[in-house]
Amino acid sequence: MGSGIKLVLTAVMVSVTSTALAQKVQENAIMNSDGSRTILRSQQLPDANERRARWCAERGGVDVTNEGDLTLSAGAEDAVVCAYSGDQKAGFSGAYIPKKGEQMPNAIAPDPSIRKAPSLIPEEHPAPEPEDSAKSPSSSFGQQMFAVPSISVFPNGGYTIAVSELFWPASYAIFHDYPAGTRGSVKSEILQLNCNWLWQGNITEGRHQVDGFVACTGPAAPGVVQTKMEACAGLCARGTNSFVVVPRS
Repeated sequence: MGSGIKLVLTAVMVSVTSTALAQKVQENAIMNSDGSRTILRSQQLPDANERRARWCAERGGVDVTNEGDLTLSAGAEDAVVCAYSGDQKAGFSGAYIPKKGEQMPNAIAPDPSIRKAPSLIPEEHPAPEPEDSAKSPSSSFGQQMFAVPSISVFPNGGYTIAVSELFWPASYAIFHDYPAGTRGSVKSEILQLNCNWLWQGNITEGRHQVDGFVACTGPAAPGVVQTKMEACAGLCARGTNSFVVVPRS
């Protein structure tokens, strides 16, 4: 009798667990002690690679999520990292608002129904200056002889979302004049939401722009939310920004 009850309870627990997993983005991740998880280089799942490649291609870039180690905090449901090399490309540090059903995973993918979060800055204004730039120390003579590596960061912010809304905040960093194969990292944090991502991989030669998009859920109350960003390759550049959460209309 006792054995029969145990079997029934086990079956119920398996069913509940399967239902919960069906609502999350599937990952091949290693769990960390702080609750974050890391997907190592070349360990992303094939379907994730396919949708991320389409996402980056639609924005003129190349998906490099799987070319580095990606760490996501507990509040980050998904992330995509795109790269752009050579000619200058205008980056994006606002956010997208997806139209997802409550039972759908918050996975970043091309979708004609997504829209940009309302900007706090009129669209006709010029692109923002980098929040912070870091340059290697050198003399004026040295600058004439060779390019000086530097990093610029553009942290996420400058828009509004509704309370408890799904959103995909973006941020980007630009690495200038690093030699090919340099190891670099880009990190973006929304600490209030515990929605953070960290990508660690190789930086290509010359101008190398890294754009990151992460899937988050907005806070339950209106207010101003702070964001942070850091990009490193020998030296580091850091910056902060914010966005506004408003009541649902």
